[in-house]
Amino acid sequence: MTSLENALSMTVLELSDYDEAAEALSQLGRLNKELAEQMALDIVHHDKGD
Repeated sequence: MTSLENALSMTVLELSDYDEAAEALSQLGRLNKELAEQMALDIVHHDKGD
């Protein structure tokens, strides 16, 4: 994982700002589709966020 992917992942995991997290997940999807899919599924399956 690159440092940019790591930073984006941390932004998504924090979920402190939903708009920022959504943008980070979108950017991550362009860089590392598999990782973004795993993170998105984790958010949905564990009812994280709003």
